[in-house]
Amino acid sequence: MELLKKRSFAADWLALTRASNLPTILTDAHVGIAMGILACAMARVGAPDQPLLLAATMAGMCSFYMAGMVLNGIVDRRIDAKERPDRPIASGRIRLPWAWTAFILLMTAGFFLRPSFGAAPVPIAVAGIIGVWTLSAANSMRSITLKRLAQGWCAIAVVAAIWWMVDSLLRDPFDLAQFPAETALQIRANHFALEGTTMLLAASLVVYNLVHAKTAWSIVLLALCRALVPVSLALAAAVSTGAVGSLISQINSMGSAGFSSEVFALVLVLAGGPLAIAIHTIVLSFVARREVADDATSYRCAKCGYALGGAADSSGVRPSSAEAGRCSECGCDFATTAPLGERDLSRRSKIASAFIAPLGIIPIFVLVAPALILILRQPPIPLPAAGSTHDILGFAVPAPVYMGVATLLLLVCSVWFGLAATRGYRAAISHASRRPAGVGAMIAAFALLDAAAVVAYGAPELALICIALWFATRALQRVIPAS
Repeated sequence: MELLKKRSFAADWLALTRASNLPTILTDAHVGIAMGILACAMARVGAPDQPLLLAATMAGMCSFYMAGMVLNGIVDRRIDAKERPDRPIASGRIRLPWAWTAFILLMTAGFFLRPSFGAAPVPIAVAGIIGVWTLSAANSMRSITLKRLAQGWCAIAVVAAIWWMVDSLLRDPFDLAQFPAETALQIRANHFALEGTTMLLAASLVVYNLVHAKTAWSIVLLALCRALVPVSLALAAAVSTGAVGSLISQINSMGSAGFSSEVFALVLVLAGGPLAIAIHTIVLSFVARREVADDATSYRCAKCGYALGGAADSSGVRPSSAEAGRCSECGCDFATTAPLGERDLSRRSKIASAFIAPLGIIPIFVLVAPALILILRQPPIPLPAAGSTHDILGFAVPAPVYMGVATLLLLVCSVWFGLAATRGYRAAISHASRRPAGVGAMIAAFALLDAAAVVAYGAPELALICIALWFATRALQRVIPAS
């Protein structure tokens, strides 16, 4: 641990990839596993029994997350050089070619570990790495000709990567001529769902990092990236057991009456967890965009939220950066949209924070709980018989006791998440000096939100893992920066 507190090779890379937040990606993945287990139960098929597939998919999601953090450091290197010069890339401790190489390798690993286990774009990744280092050499040699050739090479690699993504999405996984038309259609649908989720996540990740400094609406892409993590795991679990095909068959046999009840309930149940994660991501992002402010009187752009780098004087005159007329990040015209100044945390803000910070818990109760009640009225899942038990770590627990403990655990996790998110939110908006710690607390709160979600999905055992990962996240954030 002492090594991580010092500026070292390992510490720089762990800080660049935000390794301290990886446990929250694992908890998001557990939400997807719980969703998959529920889908399998509703389809009346066996529970997912491919732990290696799920573990590989979780590793792929972590790889995508680290790739996104590296790309964020690359794109923001000029901003960081002014506002956060101690960042690994901005300070020069990690050279730009090495950062690009890490991004390409992490993205390739994420594609390789996607649920369909299709081919990874290794040749394209190698070409991209060659282009990056050639461009670096051209800049060092100050050769314009070599620089243009390297830029063209990199552009071709990017086009090839996009073409590969589209081709992987639309191409059949194997020859389907030997299968009946209905079976072939089902295989194509499963393949499209698995590949489409991964490709959408990767595309959203890249586009977000490219546009996040230009518009505040980019946080929608960030929320989509985070919400697709449990969706990817749920599809990996459900497709591998045939639950998706079985549910489609049941829907087709239900007719319009069944569609109005059970199918609607299923959609609400499976949408609740990802929607909760997306809402918390949006709340967190609004706070994190103000993280670069210098002090409690710093001005920031009203459009994109970035700090303008100066404080008002005693007469209330705006800082010189604002007097320039336009925001250097998004180009906002201050003549029509005046910059905003931070204020001390008021009593009204303290009260409002208790409702704003835990917004992510709402879908758990508004969508998941009523949908489960609807399912129990017309149960697609066989209800436990009287006197039945649940096997928990080798112990037979009576069903009523199990349900009571699960309900209590859901309330505990929900309240815990609300308190943790509110505390982090208040710290983040109170003063710039406390903002990084507040943002870190809100990131860690993902684990508690996920714990409540997995309980709502009927897998309280996974909630204990999520809670343990919350403690792990908070411990790691003490030695590795969370933001």
